[in-house]
Amino acid sequence: MHVSSGRFAAPLLALAALSGAAAAEPASVASVRAALESVGVEKTRSAILYGQPMLSAELQGLGFVAGLRRCLGDVAGPQRCEEVALKACLPLAETNDRVAMLEAANRFNLNRYGGTLTIDKTEDLGPVVCTVVRVFLDDDNSFGLDEAYQWSQALTDFRSFIMDEKINLRGFSLL
Repeated sequence: MHVSSGRFAAPLLALAALSGAAAAEPASVASVRAALESVGVEKTRSAILYGQPMLSAELQGLGFVAGLRRCLGDVAGPQRCEEVALKACLPLAETNDRVAMLEAANRFNLNRYGGTLTIDKTEDLGPVVCTVVRVFLDDDNSFGLDEAYQWSQALTDFRSFIMDEKINLRGFSLL
């Protein structure tokens, strides 16, 4: 029995087109910086920390860092990265109960706010409350305006939640 290849050509071409469209767009420090600055990010500084590109900046009055991970390329040259992790933290007052803070983090994370709320402890600041957004540049995802707005919304949710929950920070002017 002879099977015509024309019958399978269209589905194979469609499959090939989809696989090409699914290629991820790796991010560079410059592309992440440009996307973030388009939503009002200020005081942007970039650096290489332990071989990984980093940005630090401010948005909505909150300082944050953006770490680019899973990077390809020379540290001295332009690197293209497959993950961007954004994180903003605020120092907690010593009066906060750790169990109550963990329950607050669970409420935040279960309510599907933008970002993930974590409770952590640092050498410099002591206990902190943080919001984190991780953007994986897999499939057809790239770091652009949508991801920058997602981070902006995550910071808005973070600030609102801290005020609504009356979480005590080490300084009243931090929000």
